[in-house]
Amino acid sequence: MAQDPPKASLWQRSTAVLSNLSTYVFSRNDATRSAAAADLPPTVRHLTRFFLIAASTGFVVGFAMGSRQRGMQFLAENAHRLPRTKAGWFYYHRHKNYESIRKGGKEAMKYAGVFGTVLTAFAGLECAVDEVAGRESFLNATVAGVGLAGVFAASRRFSVQYTKYAVRYAVTSSTAMGLLEDGYAIYSGVSIKDSDQKRPQVLREMFYLPLDPTATFSTKDSSNPSGLNHS
Repeated sequence: MAQDPPKASLWQRSTAVLSNLSTYVFSRNDATRSAAAADLPPTVRHLTRFFLIAASTGFVVGFAMGSRQRGMQFLAENAHRLPRTKAGWFYYHRHKNYESIRKGGKEAMKYAGVFGTVLTAFAGLECAVDEVAGRESFLNATVAGVGLAGVFAASRRFSVQYTKYAVRYAVTSSTAMGLLEDGYAIYSGVSIKDSDQKRPQVLREMFYLPLDPTATFSTKDSSNPSGLNHS
């Protein structure tokens, strides 16, 4: 009687995931990246994309804010001793640009880490709510956003008023993001978190209506843009 192959240990599975993840992120070969992506769990792929987009956005925002802030600060610090010669203005602007780039790079790394961490935590919490609920919905994103805002406000010891602002902003932004995800599913018929997962009844899922077990999805039926076919 043939014996089952031994199961991989937790360390071996974690090492395999990290190896495929690094290949998926850094490889320049499309075939290699596709093979690594196929070996990764859909949630890991989704969180990786989310982190990269959030960190890139934070990097750009941080660099723009930091460089602008340092430029204005440099101007205020030297307003009483502006150069009087052409060479003096050259060195003035050169030093100002150096200070702006240095401060912008520092703030860019800071904002990239903050954006990447917070928004990836939101995406992970949303995936957990989806798993518990058994369906995807913009309401799940709202729950995840409010939960994350509550944890963040408690960890920073916000006042009641600032906590209300944080929750209000979380409700608005997370609901908008959830609606964008559901809108993508309505348009494409698949989940934005996993392209292999079909979502034939997006509108029912969105509002937690009972699902129709007879509904099937067909991407080739151009006469039925809703994607619902009833047998």
